[in-house]
Amino acid sequence: MGKLVTTLVLERRDKFNRVLQRQEQLSRSWVRHFIDFSYIASGYGVNTLNVHDITGTNRTLNAGVMSNFQVMSTPGQCLAFNVNGNRIVGEKVGIVVGSGVPTVTPTDDALTTPIPHGMLSGQFLYGGTEIFGLTFANPNGSFTIQRYFTNESGNTITVNEVAIYTVGNGSSFCVYHDAVSPGVAVPNTQILVVQIIPAISI
Repeated sequence: MGKLVTTLVLERRDKFNRVLQRQEQLSRSWVRHFIDFSYIASGYGVNTLNVHDITGTNRTLNAGVMSNFQVMSTPGQCLAFNVNGNRIVGEKVGIVVGSGVPTVTPTDDALTTPIPHGMLSGQFLYGGTEIFGLTFANPNGSFTIQRYFTNESGNTITVNEVAIYTVGNGSSFCVYHDAVSPGVAVPNTQILVVQIIPAISI
């Protein structure tokens, strides 16, 4: 029987991009909105849903917007999408990280405590979210979602949670949320690389 297995990888690197720490864990944290978006995409204009975005605001999802379910994004505060007149920046799309210590549930709508984009205390510089490496090697198929986070805040930042935000009808929605155990402490000037690798095995 086929199954979907997702791996979460976190690498802490120095400013020369040399790996100092690597942490890998199996993930079980695709949340309800992953199914919601799959349902909407499958119906192509027939199905609609009312769901909460990352701010807790109720939104209507439908299949009439091309950017639905996209997670590839620009860095930080750069414009990622302009949908229905709403400007969605890179910080709100793709892999995002937080400092909260969550009890992850299937109905999670957002990170517990987001780490924002920037260079102030408690902030990371968000790179763009990349998607690459689609491969099939019988019986497995996989690809990689990746983002770089650079700490120029002057202090150590500990990452305890990871999420994926996607775009839908002019808002951002959480489709993946996972606790990082143990948390990864990223000192000033260092880089955190987060990879989420969905794979199928038949």
